[in-house]
Amino acid sequence: MLANYLKSAFRNIVKQKGFFLINMAGLAVGIGVCLLLYLWIIDEWSYDRYHERANRVYRVVSQSEFEGKIDRHANTPAPLAPALLDEFPEIIKAVRFYSNTWLVGYEAKRFYERIFFADPEVFEVFTFPLIKGDPKSALREPFSLVISETLGRKYFGEDDPVGKTLTFNEERDYTITGVMKDVPANSHFHFDALASFRTFSGKNLGSWGISNYKTYILVSDAFSAESLTAKMPDFVEKYAGREARLVYKRTFPLQPLVSIHLHSHLRGEFEPNREMRTISIFSFTALFVLLIACLNYLNLAFARMARRAKEAGLRKIIGASRGQLVGQFLSESFLLGCLALGLAVALAELFLPLFNSLSGKTLSFGTAGILMLSIGLAGILLLVGGAAGLASALTLSSVEPIRAVKGIWRSGPRASRMRRFSVVTQFALSAIFLVATFTIFSQLNFMREKKLGFDKEQMVNIPFLSRESRERWPLLKDEFLRLPGVRNVSASSFRPGGVLWYQNYWYEGLEDNQLPMIRWIPVDHDFLKTFGLKLIAGRDFSEEIPSDLKAAYILNESAVQELGWGVTLGKAFKIVDKGTVIGVVEDFHFESLHKKIEPMALCLYPESYELLSVRIRPGRQHT
Repeated sequence: MLANYLKSAFRNIVKQKGFFLINMAGLAVGIGVCLLLYLWIIDEWSYDRYHERANRVYRVVSQSEFEGKIDRHANTPAPLAPALLDEFPEIIKAVRFYSNTWLVGYEAKRFYERIFFADPEVFEVFTFPLIKGDPKSALREPFSLVISETLGRKYFGEDDPVGKTLTFNEERDYTITGVMKDVPANSHFHFDALASFRTFSGKNLGSWGISNYKTYILVSDAFSAESLTAKMPDFVEKYAGREARLVYKRTFPLQPLVSIHLHSHLRGEFEPNREMRTISIFSFTALFVLLIACLNYLNLAFARMARRAKEAGLRKIIGASRGQLVGQFLSESFLLGCLALGLAVALAELFLPLFNSLSGKTLSFGTAGILMLSIGLAGILLLVGGAAGLASALTLSSVEPIRAVKGIWRSGPRASRMRRFSVVTQFALSAIFLVATFTIFSQLNFMREKKLGFDKEQMVNIPFLSRESRERWPLLKDEFLRLPGVRNVSASSFRPGGVLWYQNYWYEGLEDNQLPMIRWIPVDHDFLKTFGLKLIAGRDFSEEIPSDLKAAYILNESAVQELGWGVTLGKAFKIVDKGTVIGVVEDFHFESLHKKIEPMALCLYPESYELLSVRIRPGRQHT
C-alpha cells in the first residue's frame, strides 16, 4: 500500500512540475534557515557540557551588599578554596585559576600568550585530556607548565615539548610537563597553557581582602546547594570576619558550570557570555520562518484544491476509502517534505561558511551530534509533512464524489475557515517578522550611531603586558607623542565597553566606617583630553598641582546626582587618599549600551594603569 501511495505521489509531482518546484523551493529555504539557526542554538546550549563531571561542577562567586546595592564578582579570595574543602565534606575538589597575558619566549620566538595558573587538581575537575604527561603530577611542582597542542606546534614544531622550558616576561623559566588538547570552542574560558598555582606559594595567598582568583568546586552526588547556602553566613564570619558578614553581607553563591555561558554576566568574567534572550530570539525566529514556509505550502495546496477535488471524487467512486485518500495525500506531502529537506540540507551546507562568518563560529553538521541532528531533522520533516499536509488531506478526503467529478465542488464552511485562517496567519506572521527585522535593524543602527560621550575614533589601545612596560609607561608615552601621526596619549585602566572596577569610597557626610562602592577608573593627566570627555564643572587634573596625585577626584553626572550634592566642587572624597572633588565630567558610556550609566569617579593612580590609549591623527594610521 505504501509503495502504491508513493508511486502515485511521484506521478503527481512529475505531472505538475511548476507547482512542485515553487512549493519545494519555499519549503527548502524555510527549512534551510531553520537548520542554520538550529546549529547555532545547539552550539550555544553545548557550552561546558563536554566535561565528564560537568553536572557536579560549580563556580563560586563573591557577593556583597551595602546600602541596598548588590555587587557580584566572578573573582574570589585565594584562601576560599582550601577553606571550603575544610568546612564542607561534600565538596570533593576545589580548583583556583589566575589568568593573565604573559610575554612567552623560546629561543628567538616571542609572543604574548594567555596563561592560566591552576591547582594540580584541575584535571580531576575538568576534562582537559593530556596527550603527553601525567595529569596527576603535571602541575604538582612550582614553575611547571602544561601547554596546548597549538602552543606546542607554535614554539617547537614537531619536536616533543616535554622537558623543554619557556620563559615568562624574560624573567623566569617554566618547565613543560605535559601537552593537552586545545580547549574546545564551546567553553566559557580559553587559555594557551596551564601553569602550576604552587608557583604563587608564599605570595599573599592567605588574604581574604584580595579577590583575584576564580574558584571552581567538584561536589559529591549527595551535595545540596541549599544546605551550603544556609551554612554560608557562619562560614563567612569564621574566615572573613564579623564585619564582612554583618556590614557587607558578604557571601559566596554557587553557579552550575553548565549555566555560566547563558546566565552569568558578572564583573570579572573570563570572557563575555551570551544572553539567554538571544537564544530565545533565535529560537522564535527559526519557528517563525518554518511556520511561514508551512503556511505558504498549505495556501498553495488550498489554491489547487478544486482541481485535486475531482481526483479525490473519482477515487471515491471507484472504491477508495477516506483513510486511503488521507494516506495518499499525506504520502505526497511527506515525499515533498523529504525532497525539500534534502535540498534544505544542501543549501544550509552551501551557506554555512557565510553563516559562520556572520556568527563568529565554526559550526558544522558534525558539531551538533548525529543523534541531536537526526532528531532535529526528523522533527522538521514531521512538522512540514504532517501539519502542512494533514489539513489539505482531510479536506480533500471529505468531498462528495458526484459533485466533485461534475466540477461543482465547493469546500465546506470548515475548509473555508481553515483557508482564511491560514492566509491571515501567514500574513500576520510575515508582518510580525518584518516588524521584528526592522526593530532589530533600528536597534543595531542606534547602537552604531549612538553618541557614547567620548570619541572612540582613531584610537588604539596598547596594553601593558609586562612589568617593565607597566613601570616605564611615562617613557613609552613620550615616545609615542614624538611620532608625527600621534595626537594624544593617555595611560589608564579604561577599555571602552569593558567592565570597570568597583571600589570602596568615602564622601563628606558619611561615618568613617561607612564605605559604599563606586565605579572607578585610574587615569593620568591627559585622559579627558585624549578621549574627548566634556568637563561641565571645575577643572581637569594638572601636572602643576602635585596634590592631585591620588587625592583629587573627578565625578560623572550620575555620581553627583546619586550623592545629592548641591555644590559638588571642594567636597571631601576618598578612594585612595582622602582629598576633594575638583571637577564633574559629562556622563559617558563606559560599559555596554545595554547598561545604565552608573556613578563613576576618576583619579590619578599610576600603580593601576593597564594600557596606553593612543589617538592617531586622521589619515596617519600607518605612520
